[in-house]
Amino acid sequence: TGSMFVEPDANSTSTVAFRDAAGVTIFNIDSSNQRVGIGDATPGAVLDIQGKEGSGVPSLLIDHDDTDKIALSIVAANIDEDVLDITADAVTTAKVIDITADALTTGNALYIDDNSSNTGTRNTVSILQNHASATGATALNVQSDGGNTGIKVDKNASGNAGQNATALHV
Repeated sequence: TGSMFVEPDANSTSTVAFRDAAGVTIFNIDSSNQRVGIGDATPGAVLDIQGKEGSGVPSLLIDHDDTDKIALSIVAANIDEDVLDITADAVTTAKVIDITADALTTGNALYIDDNSSNTGTRNTVSILQNHASATGATALNVQSDGGNTGIKVDKNASGNAGQNATALHV
């Protein structure tokens, strides 16, 4: 029929495995836990990608050419856990997140929208640099080489609460 199905007699943590010539697992399907490991014989997530040291290539590359569709979409139903968690504790001189958007016209390099009506106390963005001995660190640096405005604060408060609203608190 043109289709291929692999159905084991019994579930296993290594139902299907592809190995290199030295016997090292490159790709592993764990049917017991319904997980796939790439470069990891014992995947610890639904999809676990383990980049090999010294490989010289990224562990994941998304090259998306459809100009009017999202390249990566995360739809999360999380309530009590982070949606995206980056641990980069070994990084010393590189950037943990590097966004370039050199062709921007009216778009945004970073856009955050918090449209929750909940009246509880929260910060839409928190930047913490909380090590007391890091005396040379700057928590937020804004550099604007073009345009007329470096920082713009536009506070639009409405209702009775707007009477006591603070646009900038230092």
